[in-house]
Amino acid sequence: MLKERKKVMAKNKHELLASRLKKMLGDHCEFSKKVLNTLQLVQMHFYEPLLLIGRPEPANKFISIITKTHCIGLQFFSPSSDIKRACKKLACFGAIIKKNIYLKSERFYSSEGKWIIPWKVEVILPNTQQQKNKKQLTNMLLYCPDITEFSNEIDWFEDENCSNSLNYQLLELISYIKKDKLSKALIYENLDQIAKPFFLNFFSNKTDILNLSSYVPNDTDNIADAYEKASKALRNERNNNNYNLMCRWVSHLEELMFKDVPYAENEKKIFINKWHYNLFGNQSKKNEKEDRWEQAKTIDRTKAIDIILYFLNRFIEDPNKRKTEGELVCFLWTLIWLSYELNTTDITLSDVMSLNTTHLKENLELSYKDNTIEISFGLYQLLSVLKGKGVGKRVHLLFPNLASKSRKWIENVFKKASIELFGKEADPISPSVFCSFPHPLEGIRKPKKKRISERKTPVSKNLISSYRKDIKKIFQQNT
Repeated sequence: MLKERKKVMAKNKHELLASRLKKMLGDHCEFSKKVLNTLQLVQMHFYEPLLLIGRPEPANKFISIITKTHCIGLQFFSPSSDIKRACKKLACFGAIIKKNIYLKSERFYSSEGKWIIPWKVEVILPNTQQQKNKKQLTNMLLYCPDITEFSNEIDWFEDENCSNSLNYQLLELISYIKKDKLSKALIYENLDQIAKPFFLNFFSNKTDILNLSSYVPNDTDNIADAYEKASKALRNERNNNNYNLMCRWVSHLEELMFKDVPYAENEKKIFINKWHYNLFGNQSKKNEKEDRWEQAKTIDRTKAIDIILYFLNRFIEDPNKRKTEGELVCFLWTLIWLSYELNTTDITLSDVMSLNTTHLKENLELSYKDNTIEISFGLYQLLSVLKGKGVGKRVHLLFPNLASKSRKWIENVFKKASIELFGKEADPISPSVFCSFPHPLEGIRKPKKKRISERKTPVSKNLISSYRKDIKKIFQQNT
């Protein structure tokens, strides 16, 4: 009897980790199938090529009526056999896409109260959107979600997705032009003031005025004239005894120039640099060295998840022989969460590798240096497996096998993954790119400082398209 009994060995933590990752992939696959099946519908985007100023807004049932009417018409009269077939078999979904910018030739005032709106429509079949939907569903894995957290990544990506749309950028550009016109009008008004009274008020000490007698503005000089004279004097007489006085006068002129102007400090600097360029030409030296290694530049979301899935699939094939790659997967997800929450240049590979069991807190929290961030339940479960079930006081690293490897080894495995995934001609990807949050522009590499800077710039909430709410409303009306 004893001989016939099969000995069941308990799984070690890396085998448990592989099981967790397999389950995550399986759940994601099932969810993706359901979403793609739900999206098997014909989309109709209605828009107005001309703007009739003063026309009343369409009634609530208008979109439902024109969608159904158009769908029936396409079943019989569409020149495309694919559209005919799709409209007969699949559900139709309609939405009004509002143009925010119209040319002068596209704007009209209705006469005699007649409102004839020349609607146009763009018909989108499911296979057109299929590839895009698959990519979005794959990018969901960047969040490292548990089955209960699918679609939570929308909150991560929504602002940046909107800010990268053409619609948002056009509105942002119009807003910027309006602000820039107003600001420059104020600057020109400030610069047109007579400078001599400001000079005499600023230098109340008669000795200072005597020392700067050759630089006193004329009775007809405005602030612009005075600023150009003072700027030239500063460049030509750096060793002059009156240099400090001149610096104070130039700074005061800049304060007068930007009085009541809604410019940030960097915008003021750009304006002054352009003025200096017109006066003196390009004499500034490059202080910033260009990136020596292209592989140090940040990557897009698709490349980031491709790298993670590459190591993940290798690990689950043989979790006992490839323990380091399993830890590397969790390590990369940890980097993504830290870079999203902290968005700083202080995140380093060595510091994250040194995370130990005390850094993984309860309530889905992870501490890093002086910060505590909340992570996804999916990542928390993976890190809990690596932490183990021990309740003793002994502390160990969360990524012990990875931490024991040299930096060169990690760079080599990344280089190998880059070649297999993206080809020999593509720039190799360094592990340090995960220290900054992946961007949405596919196929582009951005410098790390630029990426961190653009994520610190707040997205104009009033300019974000409301299509998501509109589409939800329209979907409810159509169903």
